[in-house]
Amino acid sequence: MENFQSARILVVDDDRSTLDFIVFHLENAGYQVFKADTGQQAMDIVGRERPEIILLDVYLPDEIGLELCSRIKSEPAFNDPSVLIMSAWAPRSEMAETLARGADDYIVKPINPQELLPMIKARIKARQAQQELRQQGRALHLILDSIQEMMLYMDKGYNILWANRAAQDNIGKDFAQISGRTCHEILHSADTPCQDCPVQDTFVSGRPSSGRVSFNDGRYWYNNGYPMQDSAGGHAGVVLMSLDITQQEKSRQKCEYMAMYDSLTGLGNRNLFMDRLEHVLSQARRYGNFVGMLYLDLDGFKEINDRLGHAAGDEVLVETARRIKSCLRESDIPARLGGDEFAVILPQMKNPREAEEVAGKILEKWNPQFDTSAGKAVNMNISAGLAAFPEHGDTLDRLVNTADKAMYQAKKTKGPSFVWAGEIQ
Repeated sequence: MENFQSARILVVDDDRSTLDFIVFHLENAGYQVFKADTGQQAMDIVGRERPEIILLDVYLPDEIGLELCSRIKSEPAFNDPSVLIMSAWAPRSEMAETLARGADDYIVKPINPQELLPMIKARIKARQAQQELRQQGRALHLILDSIQEMMLYMDKGYNILWANRAAQDNIGKDFAQISGRTCHEILHSADTPCQDCPVQDTFVSGRPSSGRVSFNDGRYWYNNGYPMQDSAGGHAGVVLMSLDITQQEKSRQKCEYMAMYDSLTGLGNRNLFMDRLEHVLSQARRYGNFVGMLYLDLDGFKEINDRLGHAAGDEVLVETARRIKSCLRESDIPARLGGDEFAVILPQMKNPREAEEVAGKILEKWNPQFDTSAGKAVNMNISAGLAAFPEHGDTLDRLVNTADKAMYQAKKTKGPSFVWAGEIQ
């Protein structure tokens, strides 16, 4: 029986960067990985190493991937490895041919490790179950109940006919309570099939399908749907195999948040600001709108850090972010660019002077005094530079640079102040 930790995987792709990327993630997951960049090299490795899983590019320099798949599948000595076809362009007609030629599944490029690894793990688990069933048919329920992944078997009407122990535990009901009821009723409290569920395609088309889905309890699962045939070769139902990927999904979301948001103030960071500004400018060019930008900077902030410490400085930054947000419109996009520098995108302005109204509101309500947990109040003014697209810059870099220069011009004035880019001397 194949062991998850020692599973052997062959990756076949003539694109070196894609090949190395996949191999890196598979080896990090603990698999024994072989690689090939031609069909002949792949056949040699299959004959020698007998991999359990083969990730096969649809086009190779010396052979079409589907033809190679057929050759591998037709050789009994190779122990029927699971073949997953990789394709950058996967229309339904091509995927139908992929499965008809013997492939077990397919995955669309560019490869996402968070989709690939659960797919590989689920495939290995399925192979484990298949092998055990062939060897010990009488131990069917014992084997499937030992699998941690949730498994359900449903007829063509979505009615649950069988569930393993993991499924019953995750659903929170024993088999008698879910038998004969539909999967969408049990899993999503829905009256009709879930159209966004990836396994829905298996019910409709009779082909394998897979994808990520969220449950009502906040968990995320990677679902694999496999068609079941009756004795006449017709479509009898679907086996659903689900792997809980909640922790991976939460980690992914956390990484995305950390990459785009400032952890101290909760505002967007420079990455998010530049991304949003590029999008807003693109929309403005299309529809002829004005876009405003405020570039704000605290005066003398370094002195606060030096005199009271970084904790007090952080409190000033958090309060500054709160004050700026309180003066903005719902459509405005604030960000902390770094240090004591802040910026605001003002999209869809009818008149460039709308930026002046927002800046004026910030300065009008500005209270230079900040209370800190160090027990000492500090005084801090703010300076702002204003720029408008396209008047002061018709590209992202020009708009940011002119607003930055205007902000430094404003710093020459004592007290809270702002300067338009067009007023720079």
